Amino acid sequence: MRSVLALLVLLGLVLLPGVARAATEERSPEESAEEWFENEATETLRSYAGTVFPDLTQEELEELVIEEPVPAVEISEDSSDPRGSQAEPTHFAAPVTSEALPVGVVLYDITEDGGEGAVHADAYFATRLLTRERADLLIVEPQFSTYFMIRGDTIIPVSAEALDHLAGSTSVESFLELRKSLMTDDANGRDEAVSTNNRPAIIAGIILAVFLASTLTITWLRRSPNAPEPLEKLASHKRPIRIYRPGGNRVNADD
Repeated sequence: MRSVLALLVLLGLVLLPGVARAATEERSPEESAEEWFENEATETLRSYAGTVFPDLTQEELEELVIEEPVPAVEISEDSSDPRGSQAEPTHFAAPVTSEALPVGVVLYDITEDGGEGAVHADAYFATRLLTRERADLLIVEPQFSTYFMIRGDTIIPVSAEALDHLAGSTSVESFLELRKSLMTDDANGRDEAVSTNNRPAIIAGIILAVFLASTLTITWLRRSPNAPEPLEKLASHKRPIRIYRPGGNRVNADD
């Protein structure tokens, strides 16, 4: 009987971690985000609040409130209409308030390694989240980490970074054209930056090649058997010429 119990305990120790891991993997992004906001969001906010909100007093920092998080869907690179996206949300944004006034947001992004939280002092973002309508869809442009809201046929910037690219609301079609242009400009900028970074190395390589070629040429000329002798050496081979005059003294032509 004891051996049977021992065997059951051993099987339980082997199987339970796998069952727990499988249960974790089956959780939806919304469930993972809900658990994070319930257990870790407040601690994350307290850790960064003093730096992110330097104008708030210690009492105000301790009374910050995280409101209900809103799920956001990434826009795929080849998206033709984000309104029809069937992708699961992988980003979540919750407004942060101080005495009922919006002051910032807590963001949670689901990654391959689990999830990552962040705090931003973006009062505009928080205001947009608090005043959103039920049918509004929050979307993320991952390349620029900007958040927008789809309301019917209109795109509205909802984060401070989004305002840098889009000053006001526009149609979905115009937004997609703008996004395509921004992505093209960004790709060209990266290519130009790489080219600029390589330019000093190319110039240094050319200078080094010229220096080495000059050194080799000078060395070859010095060691060549056909190279002309130095002037000092030629001068050392000259012999003085003496002229004799009848009945007179010798005259040195070098004098």
